[in-house]
Amino acid sequence: MTLLSANWKQLQEELKQEKTNSMEKANGNPYNGGIICKRKKMARLARKKMNRQKLDRERRAGGSDISSLEVTGGQQKENELTNVLGIDCEYVGVGIDGSDNMLARISIVNMQGQCIYDKYVKPRENITDYRTAISGIRPINLVNGEPFQKVQSEVHKLLSGRTVVGHSLKNDFKV
Repeated sequence: MTLLSANWKQLQEELKQEKTNSMEKANGNPYNGGIICKRKKMARLARKKMNRQKLDRERRAGGSDISSLEVTGGQQKENELTNVLGIDCEYVGVGIDGSDNMLARISIVNMQGQCIYDKYVKPRENITDYRTAISGIRPINLVNGEPFQKVQSEVHKLLSGRTVVGHSLKNDFKV
């Protein structure tokens, strides 16, 4: 039997709460749907957003040390390697017109969407276009970046023998 991921469990909980809230409104005062309900809904949405942001910060905090990761195929603990990994690379522009790509950041997640690797890469050439609107990369991000060879070696170890999913993997595997 396959266990539900945390995202599915959270969605089920939200749907259950919405159903309960709609039943309470139907059984209660017909005039209760005004400003008071809207304020309660806005407060509930704000709490959910804060909880999601807290979870995201916690996931990002422990995502770069690959030595503590364990390969699994069945039930997962947090931040474990799985047989299927998702990868995303962000590039900056180098060269005279900034049209040549250079790796600036690489992120890897497991089957549950938990970040297991996320590093900025120290530039090897003069960057002519940070592509911040697309990549989100700013000069300050790369100041403490890791050397390219180190990142390449670590990523190779993580991906060896695993199924990799992502967008435009052809470009990512060139790196």
